[in-house]
Amino acid sequence: MKRFTVILFLTILSYAGFSQWSSLLVNPQARNRSAGFAIGDTGYVVAGGNSWYLTTGYAYDTKNNTWSSMTTFPSNMDDGVLGFTVGNKGYLCTGAYCCYSYGNEFYEYDPKGAPGGSWTALANFPGPVRTFAVGFVIGTKIYIGGGLNGTNNNPMNDFYCYDVSTSSWTTAGVIANCPASGVSLRAVGFAIGGKGYVGTGGKQVTAGTSTFAPTKDFWEYDPGTNTWAQKADFGGGVRWLGIGWATCDKGYMGTGAADQNQTTLTSDMWEYNPTTDKWTQVDNYGGGVRMCSISFYTHNTAYVTCGVTTGNALTADLWKYTPETSFKPTNAVNPASLCIGDSVAYEDTTNFVATNWQWNFPGGSPSTSTSSTPKIKYSTAGNYNVVLTAWNACDSGTTTFTNYVSVGAAPSITVTPTNPSICPGKSVTLKASGGTVYQWMGTSNTTDTIVASALNDTTYTLALSNGGCTKDTAIAVNITPPPVIKALASPDSICNGSSTILTANGGTIYTWSNGQTASSISVSPAADSTFTVTGTTAGCSAKDSAKVTVTQIPIPTVSAAQNICINNSIPLLAGGGTTYTWLPIAGLSSPSIANPIASPTNSTTYTVTVANGKCTATGNVSVTVNPLPAVSACCAATILTGDNTSLAVTPATAGNTYTWAPANTLSCNTCPNPVATPTATTWYHVTTTDNNKCSTIDSVLITVNETCGPVYMPNAFSPNGDGTNDMLNVSGNCIQTMDLVIYDRWGNKVFETTNPKTGWDGTFKGKAMNSGTYVFSLQYSDLSNNSATKKGNVTLVR
Repeated sequence: MKRFTVILFLTILSYAGFSQWSSLLVNPQARNRSAGFAIGDTGYVVAGGNSWYLTTGYAYDTKNNTWSSMTTFPSNMDDGVLGFTVGNKGYLCTGAYCCYSYGNEFYEYDPKGAPGGSWTALANFPGPVRTFAVGFVIGTKIYIGGGLNGTNNNPMNDFYCYDVSTSSWTTAGVIANCPASGVSLRAVGFAIGGKGYVGTGGKQVTAGTSTFAPTKDFWEYDPGTNTWAQKADFGGGVRWLGIGWATCDKGYMGTGAADQNQTTLTSDMWEYNPTTDKWTQVDNYGGGVRMCSISFYTHNTAYVTCGVTTGNALTADLWKYTPETSFKPTNAVNPASLCIGDSVAYEDTTNFVATNWQWNFPGGSPSTSTSSTPKIKYSTAGNYNVVLTAWNACDSGTTTFTNYVSVGAAPSITVTPTNPSICPGKSVTLKASGGTVYQWMGTSNTTDTIVASALNDTTYTLALSNGGCTKDTAIAVNITPPPVIKALASPDSICNGSSTILTANGGTIYTWSNGQTASSISVSPAADSTFTVTGTTAGCSAKDSAKVTVTQIPIPTVSAAQNICINNSIPLLAGGGTTYTWLPIAGLSSPSIANPIASPTNSTTYTVTVANGKCTATGNVSVTVNPLPAVSACCAATILTGDNTSLAVTPATAGNTYTWAPANTLSCNTCPNPVATPTATTWYHVTTTDNNKCSTIDSVLITVNETCGPVYMPNAFSPNGDGTNDMLNVSGNCIQTMDLVIYDRWGNKVFETTNPKTGWDGTFKGKAMNSGTYVFSLQYSDLSNNSATKKGNVTLVR
């Protein structure tokens, strides 16, 4: 009898995929320290050495697993040469000639040239000749540096850049020197996400010698800032003569020699994540321990060939590295012990972050899926494979899991009632059939019946066996929650004598405390009241209540009717409530207070709405606006001093009263037509008041002119300071303009004035004049513009 256990489930969770390495057709010629690059579906292995330096090369068709010859490399610069791919072209640069002389030649390979492709020499590498350099490609730019100097065999850390788009090299010093300790000898380089990476390699042990030792430091180059930054050391420890490549988001390094004498060879491989700056070990290289191998990368797959293995033996094997795919079941079902009708939920656990999936489930439903977490049901007994292909923009892999699923015939379980529901505190009896052995999980009950009682939703699990396959079934006993009854009064506050609507929802049957049974009822309570409703759904009940607040209608009080004159104001007053609203609002100081000031321009009846909350009543106040008396004061006049004139109010209406001011020059100050005898020009103001006590004020101007009389010029004066006749002045009431000139007896002008109020004090230029006779000339005009001239003598007496 097949039976699922928790222990078996945990072991299923640890299931992993197959090895990431697979063997392919061997290289036609064993070699090491060669250059490798890939263009499209084809990888290329060129130059290097075996028993001698090689100029031959071979192309590997990754689609058909075949090798073919390339056009011979046109240079003898064969050992330690670097290979790169930019676009649809390959590039080789630097390296060693036979007899250990170093070169700086640079070549471009075009696979579309003559059969086997064609080579074109480009501008030489601009730095010193070298071999065992390191490099990487970012976009259209090839970065090359480090290696051994061909002149003195000293280590180098300078870098140069060749831009394929412009066919030009940078000059010395443009690219920052690489501080990596092993950059001088057989380091590994690649690029990820627009940045270059260089690590491991050999560092010179003693300056000036050819003794080198492996390193483990790892560095990142940022072309945007032209700077190097040290990153986490290579995860496998010190290393040189290894291999490396990069996907679009990860780097891979491994194999090589772990000691100075190149006797400790390795096969470990490590994955670098630039986002986390961490190394993770992956499957060891499929060909075993190796150094000086050649790698190329295309279509999410890396290829490694040739190299040196134990005992310095050259190899020609070819291995392909593809990312590993794996998965695990995620529900509590053992795929190896299924019953018909069971489902298995899978989860992708591939060791790279996949973005796409293609599952194949022979015998399952559905038979295929593109989800990362498919759930598959099996309806027919048998053993079935599972195939998973997972990929992203950088990696892909396919794994077949043979006979992963085993399906046996399952018992047919029936439990009644189906989908049982009960109210809290109630119970239901579950009865099962279809098997021979029953076990209600979590209990000691081995019968076909169980009484289910719970306060919350509870799942009862029954394990049933038909003697061959055991199948578990889950019966969910749902607790039907009491309905959530909501009672609502709309509105919940009414005025005495009004009604409101009570509404209940959340149930199917309702009973109100007043005996009504509709979901919506109308009530008219005379005082504050609370109404309770009981709602029932599926036999479960609950209650809610709604409170109705009843407010009494206010009794307004208002001020009596009022009379005012136009342009006057009067206070209004209302009471009996808490808020007040007056209409119309024209002429009111405020329409929302109890005592506004009213200033209407016409007779108006004001209505005030008195409220104590939502309940209102109204009252009215009439304000009669009386016009002002339409009268005027008459009549303006010009008189001479001592004369009089009559004043009048027009029209003079019976019942009006009059008050004139000033009253001292009037014959009567309360009659409509007094006689005015002003001694000077005067404004007379009259106030007219009608029967409504409305008043109008008007004014009239009476102009008084003086009697002119003669113009007089004295014939003598005595300016001696005794206060009598000290000044010589012209006298006259009606002088409008004048010009007075005084001459001495020799005809010298000693005084002149045009102001009648300015006299002569008997001095000239601040000096008192002598007593004697002086001559005057006076020209003047009166108020009527009549002109005259007077001349004569005046005597100055001291």
